[in-house]
Amino acid sequence: MKIGIQTWGSNGDIRPLLALADGLKKQGHQVTLVVSSIENQSYQAISEQMGLAYRQVPESLEFDMQSFAQSSFKMHPLQWLRALLDEAFFVYEADIYQASQHLVAEHDCVIGHHFLYPLKLAALQQHKPFISVMSSSLWVFKFNRRHAIVGVSPIVN
Repeated sequence: MKIGIQTWGSNGDIRPLLALADGLKKQGHQVTLVVSSIENQSYQAISEQMGLAYRQVPESLEFDMQSFAQSSFKMHPLQWLRALLDEAFFVYEADIYQASQHLVAEHDCVIGHHFLYPLKLAALQQHKPFISVMSSSLWVFKFNRRHAIVGVSPIVN
């Protein structure tokens, strides 16, 4: 099956979907990962190492994480989230939506970060299955084994 995965955010948002992509690839699926990194980190090398198709959209976000962290330190969590979306998501919403439309058109189903309503909209418009994923460090259990998540690359664990 051809599966498209799209994510947005920081390393903590992107790595879980990278692990999911790796697990799906190991199960024999053809996987494409589309990333919008607010830290402007490329996951091209690790994606290639895992055998994943990779796209960075946009190639670079004009967002200064350090400055944002300092200016938003004392904000109420909902104010902080709104400010983050205003500065690092809504500005690139059209690019992200266009990437979503292409990803949906090229794949049998798509999986996306829970904030990626453009991906859900594209999937609904093209009548393709869509899965929204939300992760939390509270849901990850640590075991005294080398690889805590079975079937996932040691690079991700």
